[in-house]
Amino acid sequence: MQTKLDCFLAEIDPSRTIDPVRRCVDEAADRFRKPWALAPDRHSFRDFLTKLFVHMECAALCTRPDREPHPTMDWTRCCNLLKGRYGPEAGYVATQRALHGHDGGLTGVIRDLASAMAEEYAQNEINAKVAHFWNRLTVDEKLEVSKEYVRKFGHLLGGDLTEGGAARLRAYFSKFLEQHSRLILNMRRLG
Repeated sequence: MQTKLDCFLAEIDPSRTIDPVRRCVDEAADRFRKPWALAPDRHSFRDFLTKLFVHMECAALCTRPDREPHPTMDWTRCCNLLKGRYGPEAGYVATQRALHGHDGGLTGVIRDLASAMAEEYAQNEINAKVAHFWNRLTVDEKLEVSKEYVRKFGHLLGGDLTEGGAARLRAYFSKFLEQHSRLILNMRRLG
């Protein structure tokens, strides 16, 4: 018999959360026409990437038709997504790559933006589902669900998290649940 935890973990499985968002964003990026191999200047690149960002976001959020891009706001949001890959000067780094063809050039920037967007939007969905699941449980159910999780997945987490009754994991269990899909995805990649 499946427990509440089993049903919930099936709901946030990467095949139902991460993979569909990644597929949707990648398809939107592939559909968007790339006008040049190397960006001719930074203004053209910024305009292109902002439009692409809005197009991919509308696809990820299932909003049709695409909304009109806001040049400043959407460029800033785009750069914030890329900071995880390019550092604090993401806008500058992306522009230089697109202008000069370094590290995959424009195609590499598009791929990195699509990947960052897919990760963030999938994680937002997972976090919302975890909050909904967690907030509907009673205190006793929360304790039981966290114990069950340690029994079933503790071997994947490492001794520092599971020693001594897994107090740290159980105290912050909803945060660990938010990362469960990534854990499973990584395990599947490893084989």
